[in-house]
Amino acid sequence: MQRDDGGALRLPERERIAAGDVLAKIDVAASPDPVLLANGDIWVGHYQANGLERVDPKSAKVVAKIPVSSPIDLVDAFGSIWTVELTQNRVARIDPSDGHILNRIEIGLEPDGIAAGFGSIWAVNQLDGTLSRIDPKTGKVERTSDLQGTRPCTRRRPSAACG
Repeated sequence: MQRDDGGALRLPERERIAAGDVLAKIDVAASPDPVLLANGDIWVGHYQANGLERVDPKSAKVVAKIPVSSPIDLVDAFGSIWTVELTQNRVARIDPSDGHILNRIEIGLEPDGIAAGFGSIWAVNQLDGTLSRIDPKTGKVERTSDLQGTRPCTRRRPSAACG
């Protein structure tokens, strides 16, 4: 392998990477889930270990540890990393450049999923069956919609009703 001018590792043409090849081993905390690739870094949540780590893929080292409670899902949107904190019933907005928590937003009970779209951040709250719409500019909940008493189907709480 060789480094290019930008410091990235490059493989010569004759060295091919096959599916399943291990390129690097990175020591992170226990139970790495969820994982997000964003802003040139690898973000690793630890739902059971209560934390989020930012990994520099060039050095294969953890460069920041962010204290968040049970981060169960992650999204990269509106210049930030967003995570739901399941046990605290809130969303945390994180500055991707230094891992600083910019703000925390109280939402419904047991948020289990997060997404971005239509100019907003969306968090599904599994215990009370609601969907919170967050304005990323103000950091405020714009609206919470009742999902008509149904418990949302998420990756952590699959349901036969999900199909």
